[in-house]
Amino acid sequence: MIDKNEIPVKDACTAFQISKGSYYHWKNSEKQQDLNEDLRKEIQGIALEFPFYGYRRVSKELGRRELLVNHKKVLRIMKEDNLICRRKKAFRPVTTQSDHNYNIYPNLIKNIEVTGLNQVWVVDITYIRLPEGFAYLAAIMDLYSRKCIG
Repeated sequence: MIDKNEIPVKDACTAFQISKGSYYHWKNSEKQQDLNEDLRKEIQGIALEFPFYGYRRVSKELGRRELLVNHKKVLRIMKEDNLICRRKKAFRPVTTQSDHNYNIYPNLIKNIEVTGLNQVWVVDITYIRLPEGFAYLAAIMDLYSRKCIG
């Protein structure tokens, strides 16, 4: 319903010397800004709820919440709000320190041919990533059978 005091769009555009298309573009851009602000708040809420989600997961979560948005738009908004999840470099603890002043012993089994059980045992150390950090694992193996002894 049109109000009697409302000026028709055509007359207002003529008075301001702009095209009707410019007026409607301006009017729709305001609506678009409101939609973008709502979307921005929703993305920020998802980023707080799931801090390690990237733009792809955020896009899927928006889809689950029935907000269909292009992933490129989600990426742009997340970049603008500095919500991009950067992967940390994998932590690799140093298990070997070769730069020391201690004696370096030769490999004693270099030229030995292993023909049976319990002739040569070898030891190695590694680490296992856990949710709260990592743990070291030391293993003792029989070289002939490749069976873990301890």
